[in-house]
Amino acid sequence: MDTLRLLAFSFFLAIGLFAEDRLQVLQEKAESGDAQAVYELAEALYWADGVERDLEQSASYALVGSLKNNPLAQYRHAVHLLLGQGMEQDVKKGFELLTKAIPGLQKLAEKKNPDALYKTGKLYQLGLINSNHFNPDDKRALANFRAAAALGHARAAYLAGYMVRLGLGTSQDNTKALQLFKESADAGFADAAFHVWIMHNVSGKEIVSEKDAVRYLKQAAESGLMLAEWKYGMVLAEGKLGLKLDKKT
Repeated sequence: MDTLRLLAFSFFLAIGLFAEDRLQVLQEKAESGDAQAVYELAEALYWADGVERDLEQSASYALVGSLKNNPLAQYRHAVHLLLGQGMEQDVKKGFELLTKAIPGLQKLAEKKNPDALYKTGKLYQLGLINSNHFNPDDKRALANFRAAAALGHARAAYLAGYMVRLGLGTSQDNTKALQLFKESADAGFADAAFHVWIMHNVSGKEIVSEKDAVRYLKQAAESGLMLAEWKYGMVLAEGKLGLKLDKKT
């Protein structure tokens, strides 16, 4: 409990636009020993979901959730270990923990948990599931991403769109890919918004209108995505896509 309270104090220091009511509820649940709440705090800090990104705090919360046998937290902590994010890298322990997490993730995925569907999809995509003989499986990955996207998971919708755009695990389809990117972008995922712009650049206005291209590029830039900020500045400076010329940009 003391460890959780210390983490909680540090977490408050990282608050940005994170909804205070959501934070308070998560914090109260975490302090009472709720492993899911601890995991959600770890995810918020990992993805900078309304707070400043803090990999050390994320790793600490993920460790607490992992010790409580939450498979979602075990996955997150395994990633911290494998990549050395916010803690010392330990590939062996990372893979061991990931192997331990997989059965629990699969059970949650079967119950339509969107985050478990997304994470299981990533594991299929990377070929890290033993039951699949450690072979990448784009079809299963895409099926999981699509299922998670249907439940409102923004990053899953983005990855599903990316795979459909490239024809991975399915036939290539720009129209369906664009729809998935927009779903993800409308849920606030900046990378997806930027990919709407990219599709306009690559495929032209027959696929993505100039109006949509500019709107989503602006959204990605305002979300703080550096490449999008640069591209949007160039578009403004050159007065392209119907934007007013701004030579000061």
